[in-house]
Amino acid sequence: MGGGHYCGNITPLAEFNVWADPEAARVVFNCGVPRLTIVPLDATHWALLSIAGCDALDALGTPAATACATFVRRRIAGYDSDQPMERPGTAPVHDALCVAALVDRSVITSRRVHADVETHGELTVGQTVFDVAARGGNKPNADVAFGADERKFVRMLRETFAAPAGT
Repeated sequence: MGGGHYCGNITPLAEFNVWADPEAARVVFNCGVPRLTIVPLDATHWALLSIAGCDALDALGTPAATACATFVRRRIAGYDSDQPMERPGTAPVHDALCVAALVDRSVITSRRVHADVETHGELTVGQTVFDVAARGGNKPNADVAFGADERKFVRMLRETFAAPAGT
């Protein structure tokens, strides 16, 4: 999980995980792994969890579901106060979407593009550059998620947290 195409969360165009160490992100993006997948903010902002979703998790009655609901409610309060989503009362759960994509790839919508990271720009350090128009002349090196299926993601959370311990 890292980066953003449309927006950042630490600067106008840099997402925190990449911004914190853009050189390391550049190494990862260009390491030659054949199926590198990047899930940036663009995708995680498509799969928001709402207060109603938290209520549904709470209703499952499992400790994991209750913990998730508690954490996400706090996250929603933070987002509503500091960086509101287009739908108030919702928040992304970035890393959970990445894990969900490992379980079921169809929860994200991705494109194969060339990805890199700006490491020196005065205004752009830490910005991820996803060459969606293939103008840079570089071969695609990553599957980049630009969207996500919110309903499927929330359903996956409910199914995961409904399971009794030890299963």
